[in-house]
Amino acid sequence: MRPALNYRKANPLAGLTRVDMLVSLYDRAICHIGQIETAWKSGDESGRALHQFKAQKIIAGLHAGLVEKDDPLTGNLARLFEFCQHQIATGKTEPARRTMAMLREAFAAIREESNQMEAAGSIPPLELTSNAFEVTV
Repeated sequence: MRPALNYRKANPLAGLTRVDMLVSLYDRAICHIGQIETAWKSGDESGRALHQFKAQKIIAGLHAGLVEKDDPLTGNLARLFEFCQHQIATGKTEPARRTMAMLREAFAAIREESNQMEAAGSIPPLELTSNAFEVTV
């Protein structure tokens, strides 16, 4: 078998817990927001647009993944994601970066407890079936 096919078959999410995946997504969004700022300062319009698209795609994915629509916490997260999307779209990346960093730190703070709960079965493991959401950032 060719190595390229083995690479495609490997699941990049294997071994990740739910909270690890969330923290990684926040890290990538924050990185892309920083790249928007760098590209804007250097006059790289295509780079700015690319990183804006990638940051907004991650944030849209996080927003789409909210499950409990009537929960106040979920509603607050949805509003924060919408705020970040708007800030990025209007070129105000600093408030979006700060907000995403704050949310990332909140999930990082509960990482150990969340991983223990997932290991104990209190939280279902990250779904790795073929119909799971595929993350490509």
